[in-house]
Amino acid sequence: MNRQTAFCNFLFILLTSAAVFAQRRPVPAIDHGQVPGYGGKGIMLEWSTLSRQQAEPDVPASPEPPAGLYLRWLGVAGFELSDDSTTILIDPFVSRPALQARALFARLQPDTQLVSGLLLPKEGRRKIRAVLVSHAHYDHVFDVPLLLELARAAGHHPVVLGDANVAAAVGTQTERMHTLDVSAAQKLVNGQKVWPAGSFGAFTISVIASDHPSYDHLPGVLLDGRINGTPKRMLAFKTRFNTTLQWLITYKNLRILFSETPIYRHPQDIGPVDILVQGIASRLDRQNLIAALENLQPRYLIPSHFDDFFKPLSQMQELDYRIGTGADFARLPEFIDACDSWYFPQMHKHSGTRRHEPALRMMAMFRYYALNNLLAEKRK
Repeated sequence: MNRQTAFCNFLFILLTSAAVFAQRRPVPAIDHGQVPGYGGKGIMLEWSTLSRQQAEPDVPASPEPPAGLYLRWLGVAGFELSDDSTTILIDPFVSRPALQARALFARLQPDTQLVSGLLLPKEGRRKIRAVLVSHAHYDHVFDVPLLLELARAAGHHPVVLGDANVAAAVGTQTERMHTLDVSAAQKLVNGQKVWPAGSFGAFTISVIASDHPSYDHLPGVLLDGRINGTPKRMLAFKTRFNTTLQWLITYKNLRILFSETPIYRHPQDIGPVDILVQGIASRLDRQNLIAALENLQPRYLIPSHFDDFFKPLSQMQELDYRIGTGADFARLPEFIDACDSWYFPQMHKHSGTRRHEPALRMMAMFRYYALNNLLAEKRK
């Protein structure tokens, strides 16, 4: 065995050992009790709690991954969707560098322990098969290069799906980058409104392009342009053509749509979904959630991207549901109120008939929500 081979073997063992050790790191204890929707202000919408109280399938939540199909919120727009063998990650981001004046221009470093401990599956039989990145802002793609490095050392070889800027941000960390061609004007993916990206285990994935929302209270399109080379500073992460991608994932007969944007270009082409995971940040300008709800007819509406992603997990003893300093770019309490006072009534008004209203549900960060009962009901 030559020195180069010995060094490579040593490096592989070191990375694998580090990943296993980091997995033992406890999940951050984050109190949700004062947050609207989790009991704060007398509003309880937490999915597991209400599923036991309402006439709907039980969706138990646990700190450890259950058998079968489950969904886990990673914070921001990040989610893990897994069954017993396959894991799909959407916009995984847990490092969360603190927002400081120097951080805008300083070189950012991902948190190896958090990425390994929170993003690599705990069960050895589950393999990450796909990483879906909606766009190349840092709160969506920043952790992906390190994740791929650690995943490869742990025996995972996922495909990464994203646009050209995502490919640039990921860099050389994967040879399995599937770069999607997105048109600037019509927001088509590889020439189609809903493009079939393929199957990964029992999961079938389709991609839809739309617009990234404008930042509330800030003028124009910001942080947009071509990325050349792997970005290391916060302001170097950019959208391309102000585009973001929505992910339609079908598991057997269950359809889940992940949309980090409140702007829909092609809602009528997506079709009905069972679960709509909807980002609610920056929805003052051009959002058309009413049309989306009317066309998608989701059974469950789950808000996301409302937590302060500028705050590190080590500083989040309580879930901080206000994005930014001063102006709140998510306005979670307002969104919860607007569902009953505006979105749902307008959905009925636009359609001319009283449609089934989505059940608004909240997910606690890092808890595993088992979807087996919902899947079983769909089979009947």
